[in-house]
Amino acid sequence: MKLALAKQYFRGLIKQNHLSHAYLLTGEGHQTKAKLTQAIIQDLACPNKDESGQACLSCSICQKVERGQFVDHYVVKPDGRSIKVEQIRQLKHWLTTSPMEANFKIASIEQADLLSASAANALLLFLEEPGENVYLFLLANQSDELLPTIRSRTQELRVDPISMEEIVQQMVSQGLSKEHAVLMTCFSAANRQLLLADYQEETFSRYIQALDQFLIYLLAGKPRSFVWVQQGLKEFLNFKFAVCGVDYLMAVAGALLLDSYLDKTDYLKGHFQSRWEEFKQIDEKKVFDFEQSLLKCKEFLMANVTPQLAYEQLALDNQIKKS
Repeated sequence: MKLALAKQYFRGLIKQNHLSHAYLLTGEGHQTKAKLTQAIIQDLACPNKDESGQACLSCSICQKVERGQFVDHYVVKPDGRSIKVEQIRQLKHWLTTSPMEANFKIASIEQADLLSASAANALLLFLEEPGENVYLFLLANQSDELLPTIRSRTQELRVDPISMEEIVQQMVSQGLSKEHAVLMTCFSAANRQLLLADYQEETFSRYIQALDQFLIYLLAGKPRSFVWVQQGLKEFLNFKFAVCGVDYLMAVAGALLLDSYLDKTDYLKGHFQSRWEEFKQIDEKKVFDFEQSLLKCKEFLMANVTPQLAYEQLALDNQIKKS
């Protein structure tokens, strides 16, 4: 089901007071399912809904939901490689408390297919005895990756992923330039939301320019890349910008490797202009090795290595491969 149709479907359920206590949203593309959940919360909580039941999207409640600050919405994300039983226990305790901004409580479990066996069993007890005005949304790629007992106690709705064009248009409608919106698609959905949360056009421009120069030095294997970490990237040496930066560099590397096979890299060609042809002259193995060094850099960051050290090691790795 397309996102727009899914929104209408749930809006009708809310208007008729037929919303069930638990849903399983499946399909590729986390952002689409997260957007649907956000719209459901807004349609439930907005005090200024129109006759169709659609939220106004401009009141303080709608804006809080948009920013992820609505206190009666609880989000569970994997802790490492799984969702642990203690996380579900904390969720169940939260659900027993009274709502603060609305007359309901709602929770989302992202990547629900990563529920550990004990966590799934703990969740099952809640699904068997749900509280009043409590709603739970499980987000997963495939329903068959969940326990049959979980699936049988939720209503599944498969949501089609948002196209790249729709994602770009949404960001443009939020005030981004077309160029920045297109570049934002280089980042994962989660990291894109991090960048959009405090987006400033001038800061984002400097960020991309610093990453572009770093990329040029890295692909050329120049020692200057090591110095650039402190000189050009100094402003962006925090965890958020560092992890997002790896996303961006990997998107460029992936586009270079796929450019000969897929006609989906025009936006990067346009961004780098004539330099793209220079990049294309780089040996494919060099680009592949560069991509592997980026994966290593991301592992360092996730292991709490400081962004400066992780990026400096990335620079050294590519200098070694050049020599």
